[in-house]
Amino acid sequence: MYQFKIQLLQGNNSVWRRILVSEDTSFRELHEIISIVMDWDVFQSFDFFFQDIYYYIEGKNLDFNPNFGLFSDDEELFRVLEPISLYEDHLSSCIYTHKSKELWKMELSLEAKTAEKTNVQVTEFYGENIPSSMDVEEYMEMSEALQDPFCSEAASIRKYLADRGVQFFDIENCNKKLNSR
Repeated sequence: MYQFKIQLLQGNNSVWRRILVSEDTSFRELHEIISIVMDWDVFQSFDFFFQDIYYYIEGKNLDFNPNFGLFSDDEELFRVLEPISLYEDHLSSCIYTHKSKELWKMELSLEAKTAEKTNVQVTEFYGENIPSSMDVEEYMEMSEALQDPFCSEAASIRKYLADRGVQFFDIENCNKKLNSR
């Protein structure tokens, strides 16, 4: 099992998750896991960029058909389906980008490797879910305001986010989603 810390790079790094995933997890599956953990749309394009070797693994125009599985016109498809263990030496310097309306960038850091087998799961977190449809700047402004204990607009910001379907992070519910996929 790999233990990763995924941390939002935009703003003040106030949103992060610590996750456990199997070594044989593919990059496509890791994208799906990160999307579920962040409450983002799984069917968006993505990439993993390894800074130390300046190498991209990109998943674009991906679709999932329940009858046929994953398909794409992209020639990178086979790399997307490779297990992350093939790149183990480079997983501590990886940037993940979720390409929805905004380009949400996260640092993916391999923190530990364990022999113990377990289900994929979130073990720790900080910060709330981020709507992938929201502006990066707008979210960061609201996030910073919510962290201010003296913010007089906190209640109206929480209502604004709730009205747009933003959920506050629920680790138990998230782990159920991860293990029912």
